Amino acid sequence: MSNQGTIRLKVTNGAPAIEKLWNGRFKLEFFCDNNSPREDWYYENVSALLPEYGILQATNFGSGVSEDWEAIPDSVYPNMRLVLAEYPYNVRAGKHYVKLTYETLTASWVEEKDEDTDYELNGLKRVSRTFVALPGTVYDKVVGTSTIDSGGTTLYLGSFKIEKTDAKWELTEVWFEAGTLSESRSNESEGVIKVTTVFFHTAGVTVGPIIAQSTDNIDGLPTISITTLQGANGESIIGSGERLANSYEQLSQFTYPGIAKIDRTTVAGSGASYISYQWKLAPPAQGLIEVTTYVIFQSSPQISPSDYTYGGAKGLWNPLSWASGETYGIGFGYTPFAESKGFRGYRAVPSSHSVYEGPNTSGPNYLINGNRIYAGNQAGISIKGGPEDPAGNTYTLNVKITPAFEDTSDVTSYKKVISVATIPLRPYLLTVNGGNGSGEYENGEIVPISTTVGTGEIFTGWRSDDGEIQDSSATSTNFVMPDESAIVTASFAYDPSILYELDVYFGSGDGDHAYNTQVTLVADNRAGKTFTHWSTNDGGIIWSPSNATTTYSMPPNSALVTANYT
Repeated sequence: MSNQGTIRLKVTNGAPAIEKLWNGRFKLEFFCDNNSPREDWYYENVSALLPEYGILQATNFGSGVSEDWEAIPDSVYPNMRLVLAEYPYNVRAGKHYVKLTYETLTASWVEEKDEDTDYELNGLKRVSRTFVALPGTVYDKVVGTSTIDSGGTTLYLGSFKIEKTDAKWELTEVWFEAGTLSESRSNESEGVIKVTTVFFHTAGVTVGPIIAQSTDNIDGLPTISITTLQGANGESIIGSGERLANSYEQLSQFTYPGIAKIDRTTVAGSGASYISYQWKLAPPAQGLIEVTTYVIFQSSPQISPSDYTYGGAKGLWNPLSWASGETYGIGFGYTPFAESKGFRGYRAVPSSHSVYEGPNTSGPNYLINGNRIYAGNQAGISIKGGPEDPAGNTYTLNVKITPAFEDTSDVTSYKKVISVATIPLRPYLLTVNGGNGSGEYENGEIVPISTTVGTGEIFTGWRSDDGEIQDSSATSTNFVMPDESAIVTASFAYDPSILYELDVYFGSGDGDHAYNTQVTLVADNRAGKTFTHWSTNDGGIIWSPSNATTTYSMPPNSALVTANYT
């Protein structure tokens, strides 16, 4: 059996300390006494006492081998290589010892301890392993390419490090599961979500156009960061041609066209009444309406015809023609007239008077836009054209396309914004004079109106130049709102059967009289007095206050009239 050592060294207790390491490996520790009283040996002669690192435990070294140190056979502890040789001082013993440590080492990497596993990287599996081998042992694995199977999961080599000493090499490996490391989402605008996904080793599947991509590494393993754009529901904002990304409600200004029509009224003149035909205009009105805005992304920069009917719209609200009117005739004094006029922003409303045309057979008793028509002459007035009434219809109000982004292939995508609205009925102002029911109402709305008859009054009916009064003689009835603002007036008269007392001081005319009765007042002749005037504080009208005989219009109440003298 081979021996190891020199005559100067003696193994303490005749045997080494033995430790069983992980994975079938062993460690032997020899503590040796120095048998030589000389100290020069551990200076220039130390190499004769301390073996070279890596030498086998069963290999002789030095000279003068002593029978006190017999090597342990290689068959018992094979491949035992020197990994530590030192000369420590033992305080308790008060002397130095030679310590020689051997471990099982070969030219193959042997795992030194059980691997460490964690899932701290977004749930991805990470495994750390350590190995030992003789110096110079080849390591042929490649970061990012080499793989291992860990419990059915394929892991990629992320990093490795070899600590090299003359005694042994120690290898540390870190292996990663490929997959998604992280995902962040941010709301950009218009319902667009920017999603940035970071992958380990291999880029996975993403949703949406890729607008940015970069690479980095964690512990040497490549990471791929990919940024895409998605809609609110997580789908790609670019579909086959176009895709709705978002929709929302907002208030927007809308201008209702003004209303142009022909109005017919009766005008009282001196000695005659006239039927007057004229254009009547209700101005355009602007208000806030609810609009649905659709945000769409598409590959084309073009507006398509289907955009105008998006969201159930009947078309684009874009009036290109407006109302126009014409009048003609021969007026009073044989003066001809003719007029054509456009009403920009107005639509014509049909009525029974939208077109009037014919001769004046009954003399100059009607007017056309203020022109008296001469007897027996032809005359006419008309109004037509303009857009339809938008109320109750759904229209596309606007379509706008702008460049949105470029993907990593320099392909441009576009954002299309379509505004669609169902136009509410336009409210009009109803004014009820002498009654109840005033307010804003829509065209065709049936509005209850009512009035209260005061003491001494008689209700004579409702009147209005616009709209329809269902029962004009009833104090409570309904008014059908026209497509314009309207005024309804309750009319009253005083009850002639009610009499009011009149007292006349210093004159005649006393008695009971009905409202508006014309009473003759005569002042008394008073000796030594001169009449100056009549006076009253109770209403009524004294037609000639300075005349001793005059007429007094009776008010709807009792009254006192006084003749005044000096």
